[in-house]
Amino acid sequence: MGILRKILVLPIVMFVYAACTTPEAPKTDIPEQHYDIQSQDTNLSETFSGKGDFIPDGQWASIRVTAQCIVIPGVKKAFEMLHYSLNLGQMKADKSGKKITVQYKTCFMTDTPMLGLATTYPEPVVKSINPWSVTAFIERGTDGFIYQESPRIERWGVKIDPFKEDFPTSKDDKRIWDQDKDKKPGVTLIMGNNFCKLYLAQYTLRQFGGKVKNSAEIEGTGISFGEKMILGATNSFCAPKNKVFPYRDDTY
Repeated sequence: MGILRKILVLPIVMFVYAACTTPEAPKTDIPEQHYDIQSQDTNLSETFSGKGDFIPDGQWASIRVTAQCIVIPGVKKAFEMLHYSLNLGQMKADKSGKKITVQYKTCFMTDTPMLGLATTYPEPVVKSINPWSVTAFIERGTDGFIYQESPRIERWGVKIDPFKEDFPTSKDDKRIWDQDKDKKPGVTLIMGNNFCKLYLAQYTLRQFGGKVKNSAEIEGTGISFGEKMILGATNSFCAPKNKVFPYRDDTY
């Protein structure tokens, strides 16, 4: 299961993905706050005991796993594909400690192989994903503190507000653009060991919520919904008219 974890406990991750810098913290004049997750105080009373303190302020890593079920026309078997992503975030709490602003940046993505082909997300694609901000809240639940983020929209190669617009039905739609700047529409993904290239446009609406496990870890699940269009491929084998749908919640 994926997690949202404070960077202090992920030195190896920080070393491997040093090329991905953590976004700047949201501007605030509020001093760092410390909150005791063991306290029965529903206001998350301030403490400096050093035991069980949940400190939202600081750098965090969000490790996300998205499961998809893929049905290929003419193939009786359905395939499971897992999408993994690593995102670095900067948290900043307000004075109450309940409302948190998080600025994220995607650093790494990979998929499990399907039909022997694994998807590679080239560096230009990962770098082209703009940092995003969400608002998060911490509240006491029946068995501990609950963490909940506001929804966000992740766009790849298409400029769209899914709350107000329909998804493009043609690759000539003016809202589709060359996001990774490789002179191809949408974003370019690599299938297998350079077996072929796939050009894609999509958006995904995501929302995460979880439980505070300890002073530096939040574990939970998320929901996601989206639409996509395959704009082309260098090999038709990489661009079948598959039906793709989530069949279980994202895990974080």
